[in-house]
Amino acid sequence: MTDAAIPVSTSAPMRERRSHIWDRETNDHYVEPAWCSERLFDVEEFYGRINDPCCGFGTIPEAAYRAGIGATACDLVDRGYKGGWVEDFFTSTWPRDHIVANRLSTSPSGSCGTPSR
Repeated sequence: MTDAAIPVSTSAPMRERRSHIWDRETNDHYVEPAWCSERLFDVEEFYGRINDPCCGFGTIPEAAYRAGIGATACDLVDRGYKGGWVEDFFTSTWPRDHIVANRLSTSPSGSCGTPSR
């Protein structure tokens, strides 16, 4: 963790951001709190199954199951979630009804894979 001063916006007058800036995780692995997905599934209607292409530990698909929504899950790295498989989302041709993820990265070291160009 670093305490770097980083500009917040380029369109407004510049001010320094004085907060903790966390070190980047390998393969951009970030875990969202379960309540985020639970709230989404409380207020939005989904027809068909959701897919989390950055499933990590399975927080989003497990919240979907608890809400009565079918789910599938995959990730670039096997992080132990038994309901998912290893796959590069950006090169996949597997059809999905809905994509629900905490972060889709198109960077070469992104959490869900690299975009096909």
